Amino acid sequence: MPLIKAQCTNCNGLLQVDSSKDAAICPYCGTPYIVEKAINNFNATNNITYQIQNASFTGGDSEYIRIKKLADYLIKGGDYVQAFHNYTLLFDRYRNINPENTVLMIKAYSYNYSVEHIKNKASSKADSFPWASDDRPYGATAADKSCYLMKEIDEINSWLKWIPNGYNSAEYYNAVSFITKLIQAKTTIQQEWEDEENLKKKAIEDEREKRHREIEKSYWNHKRDSALRLIIPVIILIIVGFICTIGAGEDALCFDSFLLMIVVPFGIWLYGSNKFWW
Repeated sequence: MPLIKAQCTNCNGLLQVDSSKDAAICPYCGTPYIVEKAINNFNATNNITYQIQNASFTGGDSEYIRIKKLADYLIKGGDYVQAFHNYTLLFDRYRNINPENTVLMIKAYSYNYSVEHIKNKASSKADSFPWASDDRPYGATAADKSCYLMKEIDEINSWLKWIPNGYNSAEYYNAVSFITKLIQAKTTIQQEWEDEENLKKKAIEDEREKRHREIEKSYWNHKRDSALRLIIPVIILIIVGFICTIGAGEDALCFDSFLLMIVVPFGIWLYGSNKFWW
């Protein structure tokens, strides 16, 4: 089935989904979603955006004004994904006109200066990478996630560098405070990821140990059952041979009795030990 556009019902992240599936998991926020609802969410959002672009903000406005008004409208409504998209257009095309647009782009990217959102974004990017090496049997490590977190910090810092010296506003202060808080929280976040990794490793190792014990128990149970299947017939034959020998009298103790009591049980045991024991 061809992929079609959709939008996460939790974080509004843009998605490419298979419409034949019933549900999936958002790669951005990790939240399960109904595919049909995500498609409807995308269609509804883009229909509103189309109406805004073609009704509310037209009438001779320049491209910059239209994008600016749309971006401001979206960020006030909490639609940070679409707001970031539009502020990115302003940053790419008109970054020197108003530094506040760059600051608001950071606000939209971080979901209103949320350290937790950047943490989850870095973790999701690390987890989505196809790790396939012997030193990463549990997927992305805490070190991998920390690397992606540093990339997030570096990217936000690269945007802040475009703010001219001397510029000051409430949002700019919030952005600077946010990046400072994010850097300070880096060590705590790394420790959380290491704890999660250790718990994951312990759970997998416990499961492996449990499986090993079950296999070992099954092995020894098989050994016990095989031994019983061998020993019981041998004992019965010895008893039968002994009874026959006693019944025949002392003079009747001959090679046939010896064969019945000793050689035959031993032969059965030897055959069984090769066939069942191992």
